[in-house]
Amino acid sequence: MRTGKARTYCVEVSIGGKNHVVESTAYPLEDGLSIITKDITERKRAEEALQKSEAKFAVAFNSSPQMMAINSLRDGRMIEVNDSFFRGLGQSREAVLGRIITEIGVIDVAQRDRIRSVMEEKGSVEGLEIHARTKGEDRIALLSAAVVSLE
Repeated sequence: MRTGKARTYCVEVSIGGKNHVVESTAYPLEDGLSIITKDITERKRAEEALQKSEAKFAVAFNSSPQMMAINSLRDGRMIEVNDSFFRGLGQSREAVLGRIITEIGVIDVAQRDRIRSVMEEKGSVEGLEIHARTKGEDRIALLSAAVVSLE
């Protein structure tokens, strides 16, 4: 029968001359202690690789001089945009994030539907000419995009 609160520890150990990360959970019992240990080295390596990949993406996305956005294919809701997008629109982060691109006034509903149709059919688009409105001016722009699952 278990008593007390279980505690989990992660430690780095050397096994056969190689470093491993192990996770041990200690369960206090009435007559002693039960300890379960598992090697989580690969999980830790995958987490570190993911963190590095996310950091590289963030630098590339946020430092790009091009207007870049991540939005929902379903409704065009703005999930994330880079600083160049804000500067290009002349709007604040609060005015853009979470809103639908047609509400912001960048493109109209017909263009959003055309873009969504191409994206659903082909999975990506490159150099699609669109009419966009930035800083209150109508402009012709080239749109490149790809469908990516964020879940």
